[in-house]
Amino acid sequence: TMSEPPPTSRMKVGVISFEQISVECTVRNISAFGAILIVPSPARIPDQFVLVAGSGQKSYACNVVKRSKVSIGVVFA
Repeated sequence: TMSEPPPTSRMKVGVISFEQISVECTVRNISAFGAILIVPSPARIPDQFVLVAGSGQKSYACNVVKRSKVSIGVVFA
């Protein structure tokens, strides 16, 4: 049987799109206002992009508000 993951690990796969580029990311702590995205090269992601994530493949216009070595923090426009 498939068991539900614990609520603390609300991780999903998403796709960051900008220009003609798509970058896979891991979505953490998504809310109505924004999310934390784990990406291979945070410095290469522009300040504004579209995130496609979730079971319904919803798209979100994102503005980057924080960067670390492994992740970016975004708010939804």
